[in-house]
Amino acid sequence: MKDVKIGNLTPGKRPLIVVPLTDADVKSISDVRPASMIELRIDMFSELSKDHIITILTETKTKFNVPIIATCRAFEEGGAVKIKDSSRIEIYSAAAQYADAIDVELNTGIFHDVLDIANHRKIPLIASFHDFTKTPPLHVLESLLEKSKNAGADIMKIALMANTTDDIRLLTNFTIEYCDSGIVCIAMGAIGMASRVFFPLIGSLFTFASLETTTAPGQISLHEMAKFYDF
Repeated sequence: MKDVKIGNLTPGKRPLIVVPLTDADVKSISDVRPASMIELRIDMFSELSKDHIITILTETKTKFNVPIIATCRAFEEGGAVKIKDSSRIEIYSAAAQYADAIDVELNTGIFHDVLDIANHRKIPLIASFHDFTKTPPLHVLESLLEKSKNAGADIMKIALMANTTDDIRLLTNFTIEYCDSGIVCIAMGAIGMASRVFFPLIGSLFTFASLETTTAPGQISLHEMAKFYDF
């Protein structure tokens, strides 16, 4: 894996915690420590105008002084609202001016448009895939990783629902096998909660924890997560 920098951080050097925030969270929260990064969930913003997005991004940078991942999640993969593709491209274009990385779904029709935006701004692109119902077989995960590499993504993020302990074993083996490929692996749901702590210790580049906003089933609170790492 080539070194990828998100702001002043190089994922993979140590376990990193990302905390998802909305615009309301940015206004109400005074501190995100010990989180390493912020994910701004623009699809969950109260307003999607360019001016509002830029205002929140600049306020987030000034207030918290940690790297920002910006995403506007597609409704089909867990987004809060349905947003037209053309509007999402405009949102990503605005966000990329101030974000340190952007995250877009690997299988979305606007993937290459967002990749062009990231490349133009010289920031990393995270290609993501979410399945809130199941964990697909290993060959599907491998094909997703290969697709993301071929497409030009810097990091592949896979978030899947773990329904059995076999799902956890599969995702554990996948994370270990491909830990040098620039992956983030997340097992959602109650069965997957422990994996949110130990996957970064076996090769997943970062994990997610909640402050005010929980964006996936089984997400652990930031302060509970921080107990497992020495910051």
